Amino acid sequence: MDDSKIIKTIHNYRVRKNLAGILAFSMPVVLLVLAVVVGNLPGLRGKKSGGELFIIAVVLSIVIIIIGNKYADKMRKELKLFIGKHVIWEIIAERIDIREYDPAGGFNDKFLRSLNVLPNFDKSYGSDYIKGSYKGKEITYCDVELETEIGSEYETRDSDGNRTTEHVTKHVTVFKGPVISIVLGKPHGDKCMRFSEGRTKICFDGDRVNIAIHNDSDAFELEKTIRGKKQLEAGRLKARADLNKVLSVVDETLKKTDCLI
Repeated sequence: MDDSKIIKTIHNYRVRKNLAGILAFSMPVVLLVLAVVVGNLPGLRGKKSGGELFIIAVVLSIVIIIIGNKYADKMRKELKLFIGKHVIWEIIAERIDIREYDPAGGFNDKFLRSLNVLPNFDKSYGSDYIKGSYKGKEITYCDVELETEIGSEYETRDSDGNRTTEHVTKHVTVFKGPVISIVLGKPHGDKCMRFSEGRTKICFDGDRVNIAIHNDSDAFELEKTIRGKKQLEAGRLKARADLNKVLSVVDETLKKTDCLI
């Protein structure tokens, strides 16, 4: 697919996504305002039908919000898949012999917990799952975001002095960045090392080395930047820069690994 068609398709996805978001926000407001206005007309004021009309408007608003948000999420995912297939894939293939690439996929929780390079977490999110061969080594990569649940309690009193204890939970990001796993082909023992003020952790596990880089970034994200040919080319340059950063870490790790042989 040529660049003009890529840009046009990206634009169409973006228009549909934005339109769904606008409708999900504006239509409920319009419905609720109409319900209030119609419900207060002289012929309906004070009657049960006015209240019923408002309830119907609330229900329809909730349905519209749910459908609109789901459609917007669907367009967002399809846009990422499209850019991954027609833009990012060719960039990655310049350096890695790709066997699998899923722009919207990631490691499963069980695999992440087995790597010994990540903090404890309750929820995980992943994107740009890559599996392939680099310099003769099997490599798997994924952008990962991990969250843990933190709970807290606070006490309130009503006007009569009665106490109520409420429990509030929130999710906090404990890791965001690339996770890389490389099969070395021969065992190098079991040991872990930290670099860059503790934000990069490398662990050897038999014939595999696992790397986690907590840099608060999400590589290969171009959905919001491509609006024309100049932006498309700039996006390709950014994707190459993202890939170079990842592979520079892999190169340095392989170099240190060779010294351990």
